[in-house]
Amino acid sequence: MSSKRLPFWMILVLLAGACAPAGSRYPPSEPYPVVDMKYVDLSPISGNPCAAPCWHNLTIDKSTKEETLAALRSLEFIDQHSIKETSSAYWDPSYESHDSLPAQTIRASCREPAGLNCFLFDFVNGILKRIFIFPNYTITLQDAVNYFGEPSCLSLGGWGAECHGCDIQLSWDARQLLVSVLDKRCGEGTELCGAIRQGGKIPPDYVVQTIVYYSEAWKDNESQECFQWTGFEGAVP
Repeated sequence: MSSKRLPFWMILVLLAGACAPAGSRYPPSEPYPVVDMKYVDLSPISGNPCAAPCWHNLTIDKSTKEETLAALRSLEFIDQHSIKETSSAYWDPSYESHDSLPAQTIRASCREPAGLNCFLFDFVNGILKRIFIFPNYTITLQDAVNYFGEPSCLSLGGWGAECHGCDIQLSWDARQLLVSVLDKRCGEGTELCGAIRQGGKIPPDYVVQTIVYYSEAWKDNESQECFQWTGFEGAVP
């Protein structure tokens, strides 16, 4: 599969699998450990200090790498010793080329729990293109819909070669934000994806694994298959 056709959900699956807390399984049967609230970033679901697609006064497609580093160094919930920059690649639907562009990625861990990789920022030509947040607190899909409203897109993706699962994404294009949960249960995850494609509903208590702020170019992504939002399992019509 060429990088141009790499679905957005596949990028999330690769990252989520690499950054999931040790010993976790999705959907988790237990909430995340409670950490000191001063080490929790509630901004995605509070709109404070700014609402998506703004994150701590950084804006996708506008803010620079230098501005991002300055913001990270001012945030108490970031482990300052964990901030690292690496070379990477980036592609979005607005590119005419079939290849990804050279990019830079900044990674940062939470202060609590220690060692949990919680933030990832992608840059092209020094401009912020994407933010990945791996929450260190419990937020369910129901919480996300309660705050953001009805999603503009429900997308699904398979996971795993031998033990098939289901990656579920809810996105809100007006906010340039999506949330994702990866159900890695052998077989059952695949059955869930199939049921949703046939109009089935999602369990509301699935715990969000990833929050993504994305570039405006992804709002018109024709390669992303969207299903009609039909609400949560068990919800009253």
